[in-house]
Amino acid sequence: MMDGWSRAVLSREFAASMLIALLALSVGWVGFTASDDQYYYSAALKWLEPGWYLPDYFGRIRNSVSVPIAWSILLFGDREIAVILPSAAYYLATLALTFVAVSRVADRTVAFLACVVFATFPVVVTSATTASADIAELFWASVAFWSFFHAWRGEDLRVAALFGCGAAMALAFSGRETVIGLGLFVAGAILLGRRIGRMQIVWVAAGGLTVLGAEALYYTLAGGDPLLRLSLFLNGASSSNDRASVAAFSVDDSGAFRVHPLVDPLLLVLARHMFGLGYWAFFAVLFLFLARRRPAVSGASPAVCDLHRLALWAGVVWFLFVAVALFRIKLLGRYYIAPAWFFTVGSAAFICAHRVGALLPRRLWLAATCIVAINLGGMALENKNPRLAERELAAFAAAASRETVFTDPYTAVYAAEFLNWADVPPERVKGAPPVNGALYFVVPSRIAMPNRLTPESMLPALQIRPEWTVVRRIEGPAALPSPLVPAVRGAWFIPEWLRAKLAEPRGSVIVVRASASGATTGRPQ
Repeated sequence: MMDGWSRAVLSREFAASMLIALLALSVGWVGFTASDDQYYYSAALKWLEPGWYLPDYFGRIRNSVSVPIAWSILLFGDREIAVILPSAAYYLATLALTFVAVSRVADRTVAFLACVVFATFPVVVTSATTASADIAELFWASVAFWSFFHAWRGEDLRVAALFGCGAAMALAFSGRETVIGLGLFVAGAILLGRRIGRMQIVWVAAGGLTVLGAEALYYTLAGGDPLLRLSLFLNGASSSNDRASVAAFSVDDSGAFRVHPLVDPLLLVLARHMFGLGYWAFFAVLFLFLARRRPAVSGASPAVCDLHRLALWAGVVWFLFVAVALFRIKLLGRYYIAPAWFFTVGSAAFICAHRVGALLPRRLWLAATCIVAINLGGMALENKNPRLAERELAAFAAAASRETVFTDPYTAVYAAEFLNWADVPPERVKGAPPVNGALYFVVPSRIAMPNRLTPESMLPALQIRPEWTVVRRIEGPAALPSPLVPAVRGAWFIPEWLRAKLAEPRGSVIVVRASASGATTGRPQ
């Protein structure tokens, strides 16, 4: 077995897939977004403090995310790159495991194609380049699936494989709870599949309970509450209700096109750029699989047939579970990353079982090339710097010598981590209207209307006055390369909303001196 693994890892196809993955990471790099990653980062810092750490919020119980971040900070210091590296490592480890496992069951060509297609999905790359629970969950779910597949095939150490499957699912659960979808699939396959004895499900449960029990023991020793995770999870789940109600055939605040709750998840994965043509290809394979119009060719490996059946059904179950369980949660493509991985593996095995690579090699490579090319194009539509204002504020404050910089409360709060990494003392940035003569960092979109941190009563004092001196203007890049922007702006046949998305700057900032133009003021150095 080690020889097979070694040959796969040392192959040219493996090296090429890893190189493409690294290029995808560099092109699609996002960094810290001051969103859910704030919880993972703050939890990581708490893990590094002396004494016991007890999470106090739903977002801080993601131990398979926050603990690796803590290790990374311990190794590389408290900096942004250290917070992101664990997600990138999870991403590369998932791809490596996928290549090796698929190549052992099928062949290296389809393993290469599967890895390259999945590695370049825009939503996968952007999730892998920020502190993400999605990629941590996916890695441990993939470990669980391959352990289960090993047991399903009746190979050696079946009990150990089932135990490992349960333990890996529990670690994935520590990243995010949607891995329950995989748990439902595994339970159904054992109880209904007649390949593994029904009582063997006890070993899966034992593996999961071992991991969850160890966590409960820690919480008992630390604070006397073994059910702390459960209570925080239930509290968070009960308060999660951010999917806006909108009219049919309209776009909601997340950018999702909405028609009806039953079809909205399908529209999300088919109509938006996050998965390119991926789900179109997956559903085509799934249709052929379910219709049974193309049975496996004579001589197809039983392992390959088992793999495409298990992986495709696992993808279906997880997809449906997410669509139903998160019906109150905002429609986000990252919730469908794990089903996409299962569909990728299942489709690769299906292609191998039907010898598509041998019978239609040119069409297979053309289809894969089109999917990857559209994926790369879709990366351009992703906003890879959603915290442009906060990054620029930290850089400007660091260059402004010892002068205090004023900004709106929202920007000040969400710039906290960037200020820390830029070695700017927090008192140097104030989220309040500027005093006379002060530097004022203005994000126009955040002083146009109130938000949860900026009350409406403060808005008049935050507006720029005509007599103030403009120190600097900063605009983010457009989605398209600058040479293409003029052509797109003048293309009348492109809808206005799409032209704006492609050609308009992503974010703008104005730095002013809050005094009359003739007043004597200092300048940032």
